[in-house]
Amino acid sequence: MRWQALLGVLVSGLALILLALLIDIDALIETLRGARPGYLLVGVLFVYPAAMAARGYRWWLLLNKEPGFWRSFHIINVGYLANMIFPARLGEIARIGLVANESDAGKGVSAVAVERLVDLLFALVIVALGLVLLGDKADLPAEVTTTLGIFAGITALGLVVLFFTPPLHPLIIRLVRQISGRFVPNLQVTLVSFVERILYNMKSLAHPLKFATIASWTTITWVIYTSFYYILFLAFESNVPVGVGILINGFIALSIGAPSVPSAAGPFHLGAALALSLYGYADELAASYAVVAHALVTGLTIAVGAWSLNRLGTSLSGLRQMLRRRSGELNA
Repeated sequence: MRWQALLGVLVSGLALILLALLIDIDALIETLRGARPGYLLVGVLFVYPAAMAARGYRWWLLLNKEPGFWRSFHIINVGYLANMIFPARLGEIARIGLVANESDAGKGVSAVAVERLVDLLFALVIVALGLVLLGDKADLPAEVTTTLGIFAGITALGLVVLFFTPPLHPLIIRLVRQISGRFVPNLQVTLVSFVERILYNMKSLAHPLKFATIASWTTITWVIYTSFYYILFLAFESNVPVGVGILINGFIALSIGAPSVPSAAGPFHLGAALALSLYGYADELAASYAVVAHALVTGLTIAVGAWSLNRLGTSLSGLRQMLRRRSGELNA
């Protein structure tokens, strides 16, 4: 994790330096001053809270509605808070640990795995959709389009393997039993039991109706997030094509998956600015939007995460101690 944190600092630093080299600071400040606050308020007060609610409801479904909705909602908020303030995306470990305190760590692992895979697939799909709506302006090399297609195919295959291959689950359990018995015999029973719980949760999520419900709420979540980024850009520019919001959301979602400092500073900005640059908007306008969007998302995530932390009856120091304990268990 230390190496991942160092890599994150490097990636974020390079992204921010590249962004700074491409823009005029005076023009950036002037663009920020000209932003229309009404659209920013609509995004902050109405659209982003709706996105958080939809995201929380989907997370509750991924946990098979255990624990209750509000506990699940607070858990995911604290996980996103941890990603904002701790390195190496420790928010995922935080969510797993908090779920383990309520019910079962295996359920948390399977929920996080499914969520990441589904979101990656959606990010690739909406980037492709945004590029299609961009039309002839999307003068991208064929290699880029091919790479997006390959990643989408691999992600879809991963979902199929996780959800729709229960006959392979006994084979996976046997492999885990054999490998752990040979290399870590003292942990064999624990590891096998843990994998069994993960696969059981995966199997329960693969029920057609439940999977369709999760897919539907994933679509709703991504539509609301796209609306949020679209409305924010209306604060800077009028008559914005719908494809702009789609491409911004997709590029941000893909870029923040890269190693970075807490809050994804750097990759977030670069992803948003790149999406707008493809549509032909000026670098200063793209950078201004990226700065404002990142500041709002970071502030809202931290504020709601702090509230959820309090509702779960813990504190930042308590969360830090839990992360150390869970990280130690994973390293062990």
